[in-house]
Amino acid sequence: MKLSAPGRRRGILRGGGIIPAALFWAWWTVAAGAQWGDHVERVSESLIWGPFRDVQWSGGKAWAAMGYGLAVFDVTNPSQIELESFYGAPGSSEGVFVAGDLAYLAGGTAGFQILDVSNPAAPALLGERDTPGYAYDLAVQDGILYLADGSGGLRLFDVSDPADPQPLSHLVLDGWVRAVQVQDSLVYLAADNAGLKIVNAALPAQPQILGQYNTPGIAQGLRYSGGLLYLCDGPNGLLIFNAADPSAPALAGQWTTTPGSAHAVEVSGNYAYLAHGTGGLAVLNVTVPSLPYLVGQYDTPGQARALAFHEANLFLADDAQGLHAIWAANPQAPALLDSWSQPGEVLSVWAAGRYAYAARGYLGRVTILDVLDPAAPLDVSRIEFGYPTTGVKVLGNVCYSAHLDDGVQFTDVANPLSPHFIGRKNTVGEALDQAPRWPYLYIADASEGLVVVSLTNPDSAWHVATSDFAQGVELRGDTAYVSQWSAGVALADVSDPVNPQIVAEYDTPGLARRCVPLGNYLYVADGSSGLVILNLNGAPVGQYDTGGLAGDVKVAGGLAFVADGTGGLLVLDVSNPAQPVYAGSYRTPGPALEVHLSGGEIYVACQYALGLYRFTGLGVPPLPPPLPAGFSLTAHPNPFNPQTTIGYRLPAPGYLRLRVYDTAGREVATLAEGWRAAGAYEARFDGSGLVSGVYVVKLESGEYEAQTKVVLLK
Repeated sequence: MKLSAPGRRRGILRGGGIIPAALFWAWWTVAAGAQWGDHVERVSESLIWGPFRDVQWSGGKAWAAMGYGLAVFDVTNPSQIELESFYGAPGSSEGVFVAGDLAYLAGGTAGFQILDVSNPAAPALLGERDTPGYAYDLAVQDGILYLADGSGGLRLFDVSDPADPQPLSHLVLDGWVRAVQVQDSLVYLAADNAGLKIVNAALPAQPQILGQYNTPGIAQGLRYSGGLLYLCDGPNGLLIFNAADPSAPALAGQWTTTPGSAHAVEVSGNYAYLAHGTGGLAVLNVTVPSLPYLVGQYDTPGQARALAFHEANLFLADDAQGLHAIWAANPQAPALLDSWSQPGEVLSVWAAGRYAYAARGYLGRVTILDVLDPAAPLDVSRIEFGYPTTGVKVLGNVCYSAHLDDGVQFTDVANPLSPHFIGRKNTVGEALDQAPRWPYLYIADASEGLVVVSLTNPDSAWHVATSDFAQGVELRGDTAYVSQWSAGVALADVSDPVNPQIVAEYDTPGLARRCVPLGNYLYVADGSSGLVILNLNGAPVGQYDTGGLAGDVKVAGGLAFVADGTGGLLVLDVSNPAQPVYAGSYRTPGPALEVHLSGGEIYVACQYALGLYRFTGLGVPPLPPPLPAGFSLTAHPNPFNPQTTIGYRLPAPGYLRLRVYDTAGREVATLAEGWRAAGAYEARFDGSGLVSGVYVVKLESGEYEAQTKVVLLK
């Protein structure tokens, strides 16, 4: 373990002055115009992080779709990339298009947003529009926005009034639309497993397919240049088409990428610059389109997702490894000029007094912030562990952090500016949550159930098995309440800590992740079943369908504050536990994973940021999400390694099966099975134990059936 103050970093230019980077790390907050709350206001959002998925150069700036928002970088000197501002958005930002004083963001499940960037240091929201699919990419020409909306097809909007975008038309295709480019009246689309589509949009109200080419791979990026169309076909590499006759695009040449997967391409002169995933940057000579060949490459540390050209400089979005500026004047030897990255998830948060503590996931760190001014948190020190850090709690002068396979760490934070090591307990299972009460520590240890550790002698530990993985633990009197996933809540008698005993189990309809005992009730964050309220005997009292995946809950003053995954922060009035009532919400810049209350602020660990919010009063419930217009199946990311999220929509309630097969037709995984109401759902496919290759995801429900290909690249 390493204990340190923030490392030295270059100063960051913002608003005309230099901010010391050690302070900037936490001080960096979203623009004032980025409010996404209903009776919940943002105080600050710091520790912003996220994968870089797209980038565009304009006006001396690199505009990047990063995590859940837009990052603006000053790249007038490409050898010194400087972050100028960040705008937090509600969806996973996949694409960016900048024209003049406007920036357009493709926001995944949140549709698209239009921002005023006349002052790049302070982007402001002008308008937005949600869409039924997954917004991957967009382009704007002559006041019309063309949106690649995944399973929602191609969608056209009138954005002549950016504050009020209006739908014009849409075209549903037989593949997910992943990328779009507009050239005069023609729209070129990369349509995933349906290949290339060319659309005639001379009449924007009536777009029509003009030509197509079904490629063997997964079409996900393209660029039209000089009568040729360059298409990124995933593991199938780069395809070059003669598009002189748009009704009949003809394959002219191909370059197969090994290793990697072709994501995006830019063309300059006789060269094509390819972002090809784990293969980094590839430079191809395309003087003869039928014979493209590799002339140069640069192996980036991440997965090259997108790139933008300006003069001899290339700016590359490298997924979790940030933004790179590359000197490309010599195509045979591209050279790195500078990189900007800020890794580190925010998975858990705790606040005590003037300090907040954030668990940073696979960064292996707890970041300590001074929140005396909650509007401007300051990163003042760090506890470095070297192994994943998934949970944090502070009692007295001790910070207790959870580390999965590496157990629990104890750190003295009597002086938060200079923390020092006390001890560690390596548990048998995976430490997910912990509840300290001197002289014992109670650990939710996944497969090992509830573990009780003596803090005076950490080598002494006792455990009691639970019916399913122990996810969370809370103490009340002599009872430990253990959230145990599919088995609901277990009550353990810990009056004798060295002999804990399960005395009762209360099942819940969902997957119990956290449980809070308060008064005469148990408040359970129950995954897709939302907030479930039980009495102390385990009888159901009330339930609220939060719409997301309820992962954590805190209760105070008759209000329940729910971390609802992609549903953000939700506030419920539970003064009558039998009838929870919507009171407010905030669409956090990332999935809300954990919530903590301190000093009037609501702290939310939302994976890509640490959010501080305030509840301002009772709100009006949002309209329920519309039922899907059709039956759909999506995968993101795709290709993937080793996990991808499978999204599916059901137009009617029914019994479903969601399974994965290899190309020989053998079933390799069952992702979901059972009764579902109509609506949109997600499931995680983990290919850790599988070999690289193509797999087929198949969804069956009643009369409906859909399938799609996914590609595992290791």
